[in-house]
Amino acid sequence: MLDAAAPPMPPMQGKVTEKKKKKDKNAITKKEAQVKTKEVRAEVDYLKKASKIQSIEIKCLQKALRKEEEAAEGLKVALTLTKEKRKKVEEEVNIEEWVVEAFKSSKALEDIKIAFA
Repeated sequence: MLDAAAPPMPPMQGKVTEKKKKKDKNAITKKEAQVKTKEVRAEVDYLKKASKIQSIEIKCLQKALRKEEEAAEGLKVALTLTKEKRKKVEEEVNIEEWVVEAFKSSKALEDIKIAFA
């Protein structure tokens, strides 16, 4: 049993101080937390603005791309028409060449040659 005359035991000051020191190392002050919060909010605002700017740039680039695609489509159509026209002209030339060759080898040309000879 405890002796009534014995002085009370002192509190465990060494352990309490040690725990307090650990808390102090890990703890941040209210002011530090406010500064950190302000920095994070500023970064968030910056990123939001940058995101809006990039969204605008993307829309402009998409619009320019659509115009380029329309122009390319127009050029494809023009090229197709040109190819068709060229093919038609080549067919006409081939027909004319065939007619000339047929005439050269025909009896009518032989008769004309004989008449002038």
